[in-house]
Amino acid sequence: MNKFNIVALFCQDIREEKDEVVSLIGILPDNLQTPKMVPDAQGVIRSTARMLSSLHIYLRINFDPDFDLPEAYMRIVLPTEEVIEIGKIPGDVIAKARSQAKETGLPLAGVISRLGIGSFAMPKPGLLRLEVVLGDEIHLAGIQNFKILGEVTSSSDSAQPS
Repeated sequence: MNKFNIVALFCQDIREEKDEVVSLIGILPDNLQTPKMVPDAQGVIRSTARMLSSLHIYLRINFDPDFDLPEAYMRIVLPTEEVIEIGKIPGDVIAKARSQAKETGLPLAGVISRLGIGSFAMPKPGLLRLEVVLGDEIHLAGIQNFKILGEVTSSSDSAQPS
């Protein structure tokens, strides 16, 4: 069994419901096609027709309660390779999850982080990566690929003859 696993889902909104239930609204596909992109006055490329008014990320880390999971630092890496630090899961939160899992006899402990970014625009088409840094290790938690509509990225994506 793995000592831990990490997964991130990108969506349009995250809503808190009753009794600690969370709803993920508009879970995005891995490949998000946007129409032709043009730079604005500041040189940032924004979609002319499909702009994300917000981007939300639901991150879950499950781990063996006997594993010493360090603090988790989350960051976004843009297609330009710019790294944006977006938060952390502190050691005391991880310790509490570990303790609760052991007390109840669960085989896994878990921590969740919910992040929201308003008026999100990509600097250029390509991969947005969500990475989690655990100690000196970097783990890829999720990706969101922003493609230009009609862009050919592989031979299997090529347009069919009419």
